[in-house]
Amino acid sequence: MGKFVKIDKKALTSGQHYSFIKAFNNVAVNDDITNQKYIAAIRALHQALQKEDECLKMAQGSELTKQLKAQDLIRDHNLGWLKRIVTVWVESGLEPEATAAAGLQRLVKLYKIDVNAQLDEESGLIDNLLKDIVDTPDLWQATETLNVRRFVQAMDQANGQVKELLAQRGRESSEKVVGALKAARAESDAQYNALCDLIESFSLVADDPAPYEAIIKEWNATIERYKDMLKRKSTKDSPDEDTPDVEPEPTPVEPEA
Repeated sequence: MGKFVKIDKKALTSGQHYSFIKAFNNVAVNDDITNQKYIAAIRALHQALQKEDECLKMAQGSELTKQLKAQDLIRDHNLGWLKRIVTVWVESGLEPEATAAAGLQRLVKLYKIDVNAQLDEESGLIDNLLKDIVDTPDLWQATETLNVRRFVQAMDQANGQVKELLAQRGRESSEKVVGALKAARAESDAQYNALCDLIESFSLVADDPAPYEAIIKEWNATIERYKDMLKRKSTKDSPDEDTPDVEPEPTPVEPEA
């Protein structure tokens, strides 16, 4: 009788867990096996997998996150180029551009907008900056004199998109969604365990145990790869003298002012 290798599925990330269950589903599907209990177990696993996929997509907010990052990058880049161009004109001493740029430079420095700050915090500061520019005739005219109005308008549009996307993502990232993913994972695990038990049993009592034994052998090889992956991750995440407890994420770089 073949036995499946044990693995701690709770140690898998949400994405890894879905990939793990999906890979097992693909291995377990076998047209040569006509046993009705087995077919029903496959169907139950597939349904659980579909539910987990739906919940995973909702929890990740994958498309919203991509759009949010893109719009955030647009506003950060336009802010960076606005600061750079204004600084160049101030340092040039050429009139009337230098005087026009000086007012914008003072305002930008006043707000001290950090592109690495929390998204909603940055959104509020950019809103106030843009309002001051638009509502102050000399500053608004300066954007025309320096030919930077398009940067201001692009920043305004992208900032509006960021605020809307943040609101949408907030609604989708509720505790209800997180709880649904947890429940979906648990159901996938239950169906996975049930199918594993069934395959092990049939490998012992079936008239032709070969298909079941083949599944066990093939899947065990995949399980070992996942276990190696978890082991490498555990080793990488273990702190030592040369490795910091938390590896800092790279931060975007804006053009220097």
